[in-house]
Amino acid sequence: MKRNPTQLFCGSLYLESLRQLRLMGLIYLACCLIFTVLPTLLSSLPPSYRSPSAAEFAPILYLFVLVAPLTLAYSAFGYLMRRNASDFYHSLPMTRECMYVTRALAVATYLVGTVVLSLLSAYLTYVLCGQHVNWSYLPYQVFYFSSCALLVMACSLIGLTLTGTFFSAFVVSGLVLFLPRLISFLTVLMIGEVAPIVSTSELGILLDMNLNLPASWFA
Repeated sequence: MKRNPTQLFCGSLYLESLRQLRLMGLIYLACCLIFTVLPTLLSSLPPSYRSPSAAEFAPILYLFVLVAPLTLAYSAFGYLMRRNASDFYHSLPMTRECMYVTRALAVATYLVGTVVLSLLSAYLTYVLCGQHVNWSYLPYQVFYFSSCALLVMACSLIGLTLTGTFFSAFVVSGLVLFLPRLISFLTVLMIGEVAPIVSTSELGILLDMNLNLPASWFA
C-alpha cells in the first residue's frame, strides 16, 4: 500500500493509540476524579453559602497538567527510543506527519477529557452538596488546564524528537518548557533592581509573568 502524502490523520491508528494508552489514561482519570470529589465533599461539610473560588475546583489538575502529558507522550512515542519498534511504525503505510498528528491527538484526547470530566465532577459535587457555584469559571478553567497540558505535551514531544534516550528527552523538554520562563523572570528582576519605578505590567508580552502557563502558578 502506498503512502498518501496529504493524509494527516488515520482513524484506525487513532483508535489503536487510544487502546494502547487506555490503562495509563484511565488511571489518571480515576485518580483525578477521586482527588477531586473527595476534597469537594469534605469541604462542603457542613454546608455553607460561600461560593468556592476558582482555585478550589479540582486542584489536583495543577499536578496532572505537569505529569500526565509527559508520561502519556513518552508512552505514545516511546517507540522512537527502540530500534525494533521504530522500524515497525515507520514501515506502516502512512507518512511520519500523519503518525505524529494521529498519536498526538490520542494523547490530547485523554488530557482534555480528564480535565473536562474532573472539573464537571467538582462543579456537580458542589451543587449536589447545596453549595452555590459560579459556572462562568468553567470555560476559563477548561481552557487554562487544557492549554497547560497541551503545552507540556508539545514540549515533551520536542524532547522526544530531538534526542535518542528518555533521560535526554526529559532534560530537553524541561529546558524548552522552563528555560524561557527562567530567563524572562531573571530579566524582570534585573529591570526591577535597575529601575524600581517601572511596573512589571508595562514590560510587554514577552516579559509577562503569566506567559508560560505551566510555570506561572509557581511564580
